[in-house]
Amino acid sequence: MPKLTNKCAICGKPILKSMTICAKCSFDKEARQREIDSQMEVYNVRLQSAFLWEKRRYEIAKDCYCRMIDETRPDLTLNQLAKQAVEQADILIKALKEYNQ
Repeated sequence: MPKLTNKCAICGKPILKSMTICAKCSFDKEARQREIDSQMEVYNVRLQSAFLWEKRRYEIAKDCYCRMIDETRPDLTLNQLAKQAVEQADILIKALKEYNQ
């Protein structure tokens, strides 16, 4: 029978000389890592989704702005047109998000 000369670095149980942690602690450590990986995946999906909505917002605002400039509205400054374009993009994004739920 092999000599049990080492102790598990986590729980302190006797283990084989060639090992550093016992099988139970190794299994628990892997389970915790899987849970962390799963949570990170969910976080990354949410982060990517937020980034995509911001990118859509930019594209919509840009299209609205270009359209308003083409309509030549002398009563509004370029800054006012830009603000209106962003507001229109926000309204459309809000409607799209509500529709998708």
